[in-house]
Amino acid sequence: MDIGWIDDLIAIEEKGSLSKAAEARNVTQPAFSRRIAAIEQWFGAEIVNRSNRPLRLSSEMASRMPTLHDVAATLRHLRSELQASQGDTSKVVVAAQHSLLTSMLPKLLLDKIDEHRMLLKLQSAYPEDGVALLLNRQVDILVAYETRRRPLFGQVPDLERSLITRDSLVPVTSSVETRDRLITTPTDEPMTLKVITFPRQSFFGRVLWEDIASSLPPNIRLDPLIESGLSTGVIQFVLAGSGVAWLPMAIVEPYLETGQVLMLDDILPSEDLFAHCFRVKRNAPKGVAFVWDILTGSR
Repeated sequence: MDIGWIDDLIAIEEKGSLSKAAEARNVTQPAFSRRIAAIEQWFGAEIVNRSNRPLRLSSEMASRMPTLHDVAATLRHLRSELQASQGDTSKVVVAAQHSLLTSMLPKLLLDKIDEHRMLLKLQSAYPEDGVALLLNRQVDILVAYETRRRPLFGQVPDLERSLITRDSLVPVTSSVETRDRLITTPTDEPMTLKVITFPRQSFFGRVLWEDIASSLPPNIRLDPLIESGLSTGVIQFVLAGSGVAWLPMAIVEPYLETGQVLMLDDILPSEDLFAHCFRVKRNAPKGVAFVWDILTGSR
């Protein structure tokens, strides 16, 4: 159980609906609904009454909210005591998109953290969930991709952002036959591509199905075969010959060098990606500025 989940339930209790609670928690409604589903899975019971609109807490959960308020207060007190007991050791919490966490961050961070006495806590998060974690002060820094059409933040007071690197969401396959078929199929002949994709409500899923798909040649139709929320899972299915996928170049590059995958960006559209780090200027634990400087290239 994450203390943030308790705050989600308290927001539903106070606001009276999922949509207003999502707004109060600074997260999109689809991302908030995913979190509620995760809480229900953890409890093994429904916590939201879906028979009425707007959606509210079930009567069983509502009756137990005073207990959760006490639990949240106890956990925050415990956290404060433990942090105070750490002395000079800093803890910095960084939330990062999974593809960045497994490709770029280790190279940037791990050989420099020994310079500073700190505990670096890295956690994987969908960009939309990472936004909520940052704004609700559950993480110190967020590292995530944006596109020109899909910025993560609106106007947020004291939000600081810095571009780490540019990337691209590119189409790839391990099948020479698929590439040859894309090249030789006449533009007026319908063609179906088997696709390994991300969930449609995730950041990469929306980029693919709402942005890239609209730029495909009119004769090509995407047929989702396998869905995975992890880029490392998607690339494995590509390597196994399951179909075409759109992945960040940072994930694809090692397999291009060995010839295990083939680029299709000369035939199919790709999308520019911009990896940013974000933080909210405020009193932060010792070490946050150190990690920020590493990520932004200042150190």
